[in-house]
Amino acid sequence: MTFEPSSGKLKKLCSGFCMDRLVGNTNGLCGVKAGAAFAGKPPSAWDLYPPVNVLQRFFARPVKQLPDEESSFLAPFPESVMIQLAKGVIAANNGASDPDLLASSFTFCGPLVGPIGKDSFVEAFGGFNINEGFPDLDVKYSNFRVDPYDPYRVWVSDRKFSR
Repeated sequence: MTFEPSSGKLKKLCSGFCMDRLVGNTNGLCGVKAGAAFAGKPPSAWDLYPPVNVLQRFFARPVKQLPDEESSFLAPFPESVMIQLAKGVIAANNGASDPDLLASSFTFCGPLVGPIGKDSFVEAFGGFNINEGFPDLDVKYSNFRVDPYDPYRVWVSDRKFSR
């Protein structure tokens, strides 16, 4: 979830992704290649990317490094407030029950859907009641945290259980 700095309204909601690419101990890989990366023997870039991309990475200018001090990233609100905003959006059916929580520039992005705008999201998600279709579904949200590199973003983990 990414929030607007001025209003605190939800600006972007991405769902259904395990991790950002190149995050974690598998570098965004899956299957045998993820196992190799986890074991300390990651596959060569030549095995993963087209040759043009490998050469561009090799000859490209280095990426400007982030400052050492995380204090240079000032959050718009205290971390506890950002987490409460995220919990409020989740409680409001991801904002579909209360569209005022969503910014006018809101977009939703999922692995198979999106990006879609605010009106399309509210229309589609507002009429969708997952508990009706799966009455024994129990979703547990945990590990709420503010992104240290984007203080307008809150990460949350969810697990779905059947009762």
